[in-house]
Amino acid sequence: VALNYIYPSFGQMLSAASPFITLAMTVSMTTTRFNTAAWISVPVTAVGIAFCVEGEVHFNLLGVLALLGAIVLRGAKSIIQGQLLTSPGDKLDSVALLFYMAPVSAVLLLAASAATEGVEPYRRFYESAAAGEALALWLVVSGLNACFLNVANFLVTFYTSPVALQILGNIKMVLAIVMSAAVLGNPVVFTQGVGCTLAIAGVACYTFGAKSWKVPAAPVSPGLAAGETVDKKVM
Repeated sequence: VALNYIYPSFGQMLSAASPFITLAMTVSMTTTRFNTAAWISVPVTAVGIAFCVEGEVHFNLLGVLALLGAIVLRGAKSIIQGQLLTSPGDKLDSVALLFYMAPVSAVLLLAASAATEGVEPYRRFYESAAAGEALALWLVVSGLNACFLNVANFLVTFYTSPVALQILGNIKMVLAIVMSAAVLGNPVVFTQGVGCTLAIAGVACYTFGAKSWKVPAAPVSPGLAAGETVDKKVM
């Protein structure tokens, strides 16, 4: 929805804030806390990614709100997945988590497709199959790619953290610039060079300096049920 109203370059600039938003949400939603190096490195990486983006901003309020909503939901998804993968009581492995998520996602996507596209995708699929085109094969390949990508994301979340997953997702912009310059010979402007330097410095600072820990939950007083307050007990 957001890309219907704003340019992809501006979307990349706003998406660069996703690690910082995920960091703040992790602190507010869980008992995980981070040291100063993490709070410094994540904004530095975000600023670096923003510098890497070239293009016109083309501000649109509806597009910005849609993109910010997507960033918050992406951060919440990563945090919830991290809790499911690491929580002692509800611990799931990567494949089991994908197994439980896939049917729900399929139902929601089918409903959204029916509401916005109708039967047009299915008509085109039937026509391509009747014409002997390999659309079905490419759909299977795309599905396998999505499966392996999700499992890889879950493994990264399990072995690192939701914040690290968002940082790695953003650093692909730096890799794209470096690869395009090295392989295709595309020129790199000054702002992109500054952005790449800041982003790499931020990732290095987070990798070698960031630390996180769990804050112990407040003990429950004897005789009180979990979540029950003293005032309620007295009443």
